[in-house]
Amino acid sequence: MATCVVFGAGAFGTAMSAVLARSPVVSRVFIYGRSQDVVDGINRDGVNGKILPQVGPHRLNTEKIRATTSLMDLPRSVHSFYHAVPVQQSPAFLQYLKDSRLELHGRPYVNCSKGVYLHNGQRLMTVDKLFKQCSSALEGRYMALSGPSFAQGLLGAVPCMMSLAGNDGTVGELLRSSPGVFVEDSPELSIEAVEWAGAMKNVCALAYGWVEASLDCNTAAAIVTVMWRELYELLGMDDRGSRYSYFESSAGLGDLLLTCGGGRSRNVAYGRDVATAQQQGGNLADLVGISDRPTVEGWHTMEALLSLYGPKRLPRTARIREGIEGVESPMDAVQGALGFR
Repeated sequence: MATCVVFGAGAFGTAMSAVLARSPVVSRVFIYGRSQDVVDGINRDGVNGKILPQVGPHRLNTEKIRATTSLMDLPRSVHSFYHAVPVQQSPAFLQYLKDSRLELHGRPYVNCSKGVYLHNGQRLMTVDKLFKQCSSALEGRYMALSGPSFAQGLLGAVPCMMSLAGNDGTVGELLRSSPGVFVEDSPELSIEAVEWAGAMKNVCALAYGWVEASLDCNTAAAIVTVMWRELYELLGMDDRGSRYSYFESSAGLGDLLLTCGGGRSRNVAYGRDVATAQQQGGNLADLVGISDRPTVEGWHTMEALLSLYGPKRLPRTARIREGIEGVESPMDAVQGALGFR
């Protein structure tokens, strides 16, 4: 019987703990979180009160799941670790793991977070690259898990498919043993491309929400199509595995479809909020400031991309950002993005 550890007690970390606990081959799941109130609620009632408005009152299996705020409470013998910490907080968290001398003992370290981090204003880093900075100390086998899998659906145990890149066989087998979970672990899957797709779909989702609310869903679909291609080119890889991971897999095309059209994306919701506020004459300086919404990864990623590459490399993305910031009208921004040659 396996013991698993989930780092991050947000919506997706909580959902992953439920997925793992439903597996008949898992005996124990530990969730590491920072909030004592969240941890107490999970251990006492099986409910993460912080995410109730987002996912509803799903009750966790407290016979298998235990939450903690201390790394010292984690067992020494662990089958696999799951990283569900927001990407913008991941550098500090991984450094904390390194400094704490937590031993992974070569066990699988499965990233579930989506986004990119702008390091020192000069380099975009996925969680894979952040992990490699600490890998000599952490010594874990890195994998990437992604796909169309909102937390609410995972908590409700409805069928879903996820892509697992870097699978060693054991993690995919464990996940498949959980009811409703289908795992795509083709050797063609590229960790780098899977994580890149997970970050770029958030940018497209933010654009989709803003364009749909400003103009129309026809226009929003057109914008996502041209931006998705533009953002892929930044990856700088055009091998079969990268194209498959980005354009064909559940981590790429599947996640893009869900995020833009599933009705639960924070990135889509934020784009719509901006459009609504613009239509009401709101203060744009306040609208785009999302320090209190750190899980809107699409905005952080868009800013990082344009800061590093500039509008000449990303003309379509740049025009959409100008519209979101109110520099251009929605119509002008969209026509500029679609008409660029």
